[in-house]
Amino acid sequence: MTGRAADAESKNLRGLLAEGRERILHVETDVPALEAQLLLALAIGKSREYILAHPEYIPTHKEATAFEDLVRRRENYEPIAYILGEKEFYSIPFKCDSRALVPRPETETLVEAAFAMFDAQSAVSALEIGTGAGVISVSLAMHRPRWKITAIDISEEALSLARENIQSHNLSDRITLMIADLFPPGEARFDLIVGNPPYIPSGQKDLRPDIIRHEPPVSLYGGSDGLDLIRKIVAIAPSRLNPGGALALEMGHIHMEEVRELIEKTGFFKTINTHLDQHGIERVVSAKG
Repeated sequence: MTGRAADAESKNLRGLLAEGRERILHVETDVPALEAQLLLALAIGKSREYILAHPEYIPTHKEATAFEDLVRRRENYEPIAYILGEKEFYSIPFKCDSRALVPRPETETLVEAAFAMFDAQSAVSALEIGTGAGVISVSLAMHRPRWKITAIDISEEALSLARENIQSHNLSDRITLMIADLFPPGEARFDLIVGNPPYIPSGQKDLRPDIIRHEPPVSLYGGSDGLDLIRKIVAIAPSRLNPGGALALEMGHIHMEEVRELIEKTGFFKTINTHLDQHGIERVVSAKG
């Protein structure tokens, strides 16, 4: 191939995709080709299907520059969801940015665990602790129209993102946002308490660079063993639950045995179950009084 032909090839969509894929291989993504397609689609304002159907299309200088900027961000380990500005969770689209953690598929296990403890037609008052982008509360409310949810977080920035997601799905009348640390002030009781609190041990050093560099630390680390907040939640939960109320928490598989013991010691809960995520890893503990 001549120099001129190679240069032309590098400027069409096929060439840009190949280049983008190679440049982001090191960021530990399982789908570098897909990510390159999504970034290029964003850069030129077209769908991914268009990208695949028109490999010979030569982007404008502005489009090529935009793609270069997006690839550079990904090369620097910025999460793909932050770059794209959205992430699907429980088959629902959500706005996603650095104000809160990237929603993860394993957290869908928490939603399923919550649903499993109540009849689908039940009217349930729920509290979500640490709502972040609001994806859990929105997922619960969208699939259970009789549920009313209070969603709290200690981060004003996270709550602002949650508010945008709640409003975009027209759920402001059923989800109440509140800034609070672990539990809302007062003595209000709930039928369900659900949460994905920070549970990574503070000394853990093997996290991926995209997590360490870009996601909010306050949402990641749960003390020396990862259980600081979970211990508090389990201890207080019985006093904030209605009779027969339920608790569902996400955590690391290394925490399961200890958390089950903590829940048993409260004397409030009659049943305790663990739930596997999509990889077959213990991810959620649920308990019902």
